[in-house]
Amino acid sequence: MFANLVAGTYRIEVVIPTGFVSSTGTNGSAAGPFEPVTTPLNPDNNRDHGTTQAGGTTVRGPLINAQPGLAPTNDTDGPASATAADAGTLNSSSYRDQDFGFFRPLAVGDLVWADANNNGLHDPGEPGIANVRVVLLGSDGGTVATTTTDATGAYRFSNLVPAVYSVAITPPAGLTSSTGGTGTPYEPASQNNVNDADKGTTQADGSIRTLPFTLTGNDNPDEVGTANLRQDFGLFSPTPPPLLAVGDFVWFDANNNGTFDAGEVGAANVVVRLLNEAGATVATQVTNANGGYLFTGLSAGVYSVEIAPPAGFRSSTGGTASPFEPAGQTTLNNTDKGTGQPNGTIRTLSFTLLATGNPDTNGTANLREDFGLFSPPVPPGVPPANISGTVYLDSNVNGTRDPGERPIPGTTVYLNGRDDSGTVVVRTAVTDANGNYRFDNLAPGSYTVREQQPDGKLYNGSTNVGTVSGTVTGTGGNDIISTVRLNPGDSGI
Repeated sequence: MFANLVAGTYRIEVVIPTGFVSSTGTNGSAAGPFEPVTTPLNPDNNRDHGTTQAGGTTVRGPLINAQPGLAPTNDTDGPASATAADAGTLNSSSYRDQDFGFFRPLAVGDLVWADANNNGLHDPGEPGIANVRVVLLGSDGGTVATTTTDATGAYRFSNLVPAVYSVAITPPAGLTSSTGGTGTPYEPASQNNVNDADKGTTQADGSIRTLPFTLTGNDNPDEVGTANLRQDFGLFSPTPPPLLAVGDFVWFDANNNGTFDAGEVGAANVVVRLLNEAGATVATQVTNANGGYLFTGLSAGVYSVEIAPPAGFRSSTGGTASPFEPAGQTTLNNTDKGTGQPNGTIRTLSFTLLATGNPDTNGTANLREDFGLFSPPVPPGVPPANISGTVYLDSNVNGTRDPGERPIPGTTVYLNGRDDSGTVVVRTAVTDANGNYRFDNLAPGSYTVREQQPDGKLYNGSTNVGTVSGTVTGTGGNDIISTVRLNPGDSGI
């Protein structure tokens, strides 16, 4: 009580006791009819007058225009210590209605998670479930507050008073309350202080609810007695999630543009490793004859893919500005995802394989982890060589292109071999409208040229070695010139 004041305008400020907050008037809320306080209060006596100030360490009451004889006379709870000497001040000049309420805020939480093995316990690696609706219920079953789980599956109700509560959730479609497996020790669940254990029991309306528990003033299990953060819910899918897959292929990127183009071919027998989030090998494969690979039977999680490139090959760069080195992680198909590593391998960035919603095979697969490989150009100072030729219809099978013998455009021509440094070289070309093809910028080495007729028809004719050495082999519609020896600056026609 402040006595012997002169008439004037006053405001009471109170330092908030440690561990308390100003009364709000609404359980489970930081705001309410008494936070902030609206004036005038009616009736004014025995009601909280304090509004929390910036910084959260004090509360202030409303302004009081203290004038003799104008104070309210409805306060009959004068100070217990009032003496006869005080009696003369307890009158219409005494403003005795400036009351301040405080309470110790309590909390309830805390996790809704995907219980993959349905053991009722939150195990390492089991993720939380976001956006689950959570309701805090009072002892009468009425709603005290609602919230939703955050990205980690956590939830929290704060600013609570001591009382009996329970918590209910609405499970996402396809999920049900953890049972604990054989014997169903968690269905129905018990109410105890064991953390990270399922407390939910399925209700007739499809919701999942804990048994009631008592939130006391100061001896709860968490946060120095002010919280119960052990109301956890494990959810599992009675139907096992679909097995997932990752692929898809490794190719020789002849023009090093980072994109799989018509005529470019897959790289066979390349070792491919699937890595988990920690970088450990999950599985290993070797690409097939078309350069394809596929890892199946996978669970949702974070993965990356790594390959061991053939000798002499590097990850596609995309050309001058190197847009594919380092490569990004996108859902674009038939583009290079690999980035060269210091140990000589090539690896994708990490990607998340989802339980549903992946880009391929009805959401169950990511078949877009592709790798482009190219062979670096001829070393500086070495004159490049080239091979060129024409594919035509040799009507009289005399091995010479005679007047009137038409070209065969659209024929795919393959070049492969090794240069003198041991680097593997693989190229493709397609004959133009005149039946011509050409491979430029070749290093000295030994190569094979093969053509495959485009429409499946067999054109009977002769295959001839040009201006450099070589041996004609092959049968039917696949003509081959092997052991083509190129020296620096050679032009094989």
